[in-house]
Amino acid sequence: MRKLAPFIVVAVLTGCAGAFQWNTARQTNTIEAYQSFLDRYPDSKYADEARSGIQTLMDSLRRIKRIHIVVEETYFKSWGATDAIDEIQTDPGLPFAALCRGLFEHAGVVVESHPEGEYEATLRVTVRGNPIYQSYRRDHAYSAVVDREGAHMGARLRGSIELTIRGSGISYRQDFDRQIDPPRSVESVPAKFVLDKAAFRKAFDEGFSYSLCALVESLYGAEVLRSAVKYPDTDVQKAARAYKKRTPSKARESGD
Repeated sequence: MRKLAPFIVVAVLTGCAGAFQWNTARQTNTIEAYQSFLDRYPDSKYADEARSGIQTLMDSLRRIKRIHIVVEETYFKSWGATDAIDEIQTDPGLPFAALCRGLFEHAGVVVESHPEGEYEATLRVTVRGNPIYQSYRRDHAYSAVVDREGAHMGARLRGSIELTIRGSGISYRQDFDRQIDPPRSVESVPAKFVLDKAAFRKAFDEGFSYSLCALVESLYGAEVLRSAVKYPDTDVQKAARAYKKRTPSKARESGD
């Protein structure tokens, strides 16, 4: 019995795996499933169908005119931190809903506040956050604030932003995960970071805000974010500017 050459066996196995993955993606029929398939098999004979599937689903999402925003936040205490620190850090008061509203309204989408109101899709933000505790040795050389508590906080925010059309299951999701570590030494501690919410805010700006802007850009195009730089809402301006700064290719495309 003749043996198949190794490269033929590999080709056959790869083809079978690609066909199985394609069937799974097609049955799942989500943007994430199609994109996952393309990431793994960019040159597959099914690649064009996968791209077409993404385009069809994205077009459905772009036609949405009215949404309802739901934000679910859960914060966990940091091991070893004092009660005073935990009280400050487990209620950071971050503007998740406000930034979502500002960016989507700027894109021309109406935001329905009442959960029983009329809207076509739900924008669900799921957040998990925790402070990061770091203790420092006390001595007279440290600032009064650090000396008083002997600690500094970092923070981590992670979660997802998902836009889902009601009754259809069509959705688009962006994940985020950003951790701000405490300074390793007390000499490098910025005064504004000590025992306040700045680490959470930085994680919000660099993690959640960036992912939200990426979702908005994917749906409505880069021009929406470029024009948002002049939006009267400060948080929307800040998010759009930071996103533009971290994605210089978009600025080059616009000729900025």
